[in-house]
Amino acid sequence: MRKALFGILMAATVGAGASPAIAQTKAERVAQRYERQGERNQARTEARQQRQEVRAERQAAPAQVQVQQREAVQADRSAQRAERQSNRAERQQAFERQVQAEPVQTYQRAERQADRTERRDDRQERRADRRDGGQSGNIYTDRDAYRAQIEATREASRRSAEQTIGGNYARQAARNQQRYERDLREDRRDYRQDRRGDQRAERRWDRSWRQDNRYDWQRYRYSNRNLFSGGSYYSPYRNYSYSRLSIGFSLNSLFYSDRYWLSDPYQYRLPPAYPGTRWIRYYDDVLLVDTYTGEVIDVIYDFFY
Repeated sequence: MRKALFGILMAATVGAGASPAIAQTKAERVAQRYERQGERNQARTEARQQRQEVRAERQAAPAQVQVQQREAVQADRSAQRAERQSNRAERQQAFERQVQAEPVQTYQRAERQADRTERRDDRQERRADRRDGGQSGNIYTDRDAYRAQIEATREASRRSAEQTIGGNYARQAARNQQRYERDLREDRRDYRQDRRGDQRAERRWDRSWRQDNRYDWQRYRYSNRNLFSGGSYYSPYRNYSYSRLSIGFSLNSLFYSDRYWLSDPYQYRLPPAYPGTRWIRYYDDVLLVDTYTGEVIDVIYDFFY
């Protein structure tokens, strides 16, 4: 028993003497670990900042290049614009000097240029006539009427230029004549383009619409008889009697004036008309008519009661 107590006392004495040394070693290790962790964090922070700086430089470089390119393009455009303005001013001055010296000759040169333009347009229109079988009847389709109007205006401008002293009026007369002929050519060209578009629409008119249930006008008429009682029909010509018309027949323009239009075809369960065409009433029949030529494109007999 005495030996056991002595052993316990010795062990306690040794443990009490070693505890401060062990605690000190552990504190040093913890401090070293925190120091190393701080160094690693500092290194990661510096590396992150460095990457951000490099990325910012990379992003800024293209922006600067784009700004420089835009500035160079704007400078080139400004230089080209200034050069064009200078050339235009020089040509205008040369033209004015020429007009002052030769007013009538200048007008004649402008007239020759207009003649060349007109001949070019005539060639194009002749080709269009061969394709479309050109219709005549107004200034936009009749070349003779078009030339007659051009020659009349040219003759009036020519007399004014010859009778005027000085070049200012002659120059203005030439410009007015050119502007007038240009506008007339554009109007004529637009008309012919619209006409060709309408002819294409006519060629693609699909008469199979009668198989479409949306346009079953016969069944709709059976339940809406009052709508199809069109009342009396008054012909545009006195003593004109009804004639049964067929597709391809050409009507006089008075028969398809706006007083005979069906303003809302679907009200009668008819399909919509293409541009340049109209559904019209002809006695008790309904016709789809080309409003430029009067040609009957489609027909429904005994449509009204």
